[in-house]
Order: sequence, then structure tokens, then C-alpha cells
Amino acid sequence: MRIGRFFPHTVVVDGKIFVFEGIDGPDPVPRPWAEVFDTKSGRWSSLSPPSQLPTAYGMFAVTLPDHGKILVGSCEDDIFYTYYVGDGRWERWDHKIVLDIPCNVKPAALDTTLFWFYDCRLHAYDMTDKWSYSVCIKGMDKVVPRESLMPPNVDLFYPTVHHVTGNVFSLLCLEYFSGEHQATLLHCVKFSISDLVFQGGEDVCFNAAVRSAEAYAIQTPSRILDAVVMPYLGVVDMVDISKLRMFKASLMYDVGYSFVSRATIQELEDTLWNEVIGW
Repeated sequence: MRIGRFFPHTVVVDGKIFVFEGIDGPDPVPRPWAEVFDTKSGRWSSLSPPSQLPTAYGMFAVTLPDHGKILVGSCEDDIFYTYYVGDGRWERWDHKIVLDIPCNVKPAALDTTLFWFYDCRLHAYDMTDKWSYSVCIKGMDKVVPRESLMPPNVDLFYPTVHHVTGNVFSLLCLEYFSGEHQATLLHCVKFSISDLVFQGGEDVCFNAAVRSAEAYAIQTPSRILDAVVMPYLGVVDMVDISKLRMFKASLMYDVGYSFVSRATIQELEDTLWNEVIGW
């Protein structure tokens, strides 16, 4: 990268890694607010920023893979930006979210609908039809303690939703299970949403229900835990960011077969991740 970054917002589209914000230290001139890494050429290049930068606090970035776009926004702003990967342009538009996306919560996208989990409920907002809705996930209270679903979870990790495939999602959250906080349970809950039901006018509703749930004892993350879905492998990759520099193993949760295995991070992946997070 042109400059080091600290916990930037990172998404992957068409084999390219897009990095936003996370600038550590004095801002350089000109400021490379966003960069992209081409995995084929092995080169970084700067992206032209939008006309007005989203507020750094509470910022998030999420891919809209079916539309070749990246959505960038912040809980502090009343606007979103979409970046068109194909022609490299930004589009600004106002949103009408009734249930705001809280700071430190990253949404997941299915087609043009954003989903996020907060305060024990699944929230949704459709960016095209501009409707908002929230629902409790049926059966969630039977597989995960309520306190593990409340923000913030362990340390800085908030319960997060990841889109797996079709109408199937995965909810990841943590739970202390020892009095001395020496170990932690990683809850991996797979749930599905029903088809949208239009109730007339702009009113829309849907249902969500648990399909399966597993919990695994892991070492308590020392700083912050993050995750990324790798659909070509059918797994959710859980990484303790604080240990990436030391090339520790990542925790692989297979959403299809509900088991956990340890996978050594390859040297190339280590190098790439170190560049992405500025180490």
C-alpha cells in the first residue's frame, strides 16, 4: 500500500481487494483515502475518493456482488455512497433508514437489501424500495444466551451477520464460559430468511429462523475478532487480528457441515494481510 493503515475497511470484489480509511498518523498529501490491490498484477493503486468523505467513526463497507458495486456509509451520516467497480465512479444518494445501522456494526448484503444484527434483532433495509423492517430470529434464544447477543459482545466484537448463500446467513457471537475469562465460546448459528411478504403499500415483512447452531471453545481474543465468508470453500474464516503479525492459525468454521478445523495461514496470505492492515 501507499501508506500504512490501522484496521481499514476491506472488501473483495472480482479478485481485487479494496481498502478504505484506516489511515494511521498524519494524513498524507494527496490523501489516498481508498486503495485497491490487484491480485493478478500484485500492484496497489489509489482510488479517487467521493466528493464528500463518509464520517470515519462508524464507517462500514459492504459488497453488492450481484451489481458490481461497493456500498460505503457511516452511522453518523444520512447518505450512502456506491462505488461502481467496473468504471470506477462514485454515486451519492440519500437513504431513509428508519432503523439506523449502529456504529461498530457491519451489515451484510443480499441483492439490494442490507441485513444487520443489533440488540437481539435482525434488521433489514432495502436500498431500492427503501423499506425497513426488523424481526427476532426464531429459535435464537434456545441456542445462544441473551447476553451474548447484546452489544458489545466480548471486548470489541459485536454479533455479526454474514451472508452464506441464497437466503442463508450465519450469525457469529462470543460467550465467556469461565469465571476467569480464560476461554470463550464461539457461537456459529446458521439461519434462513423467508421470502418477502408485501402487506400493501410500502409495508414489507419476512421471517427468520435458526437452521443449525454450534459452539466451540476458543482462546479469548486479545483485541478484536473479525470474520470473512469464503463461499468458494463454504467456510467462515475467523481471524484474531491481533495475532496476524505472528502468523498464528486461523479458525475455519464450515457452514455446510458444522465443524471447526485449524488452518495454517500461507505465507502469501500473511504478507497480503499484513499489507492490508499496515503491519
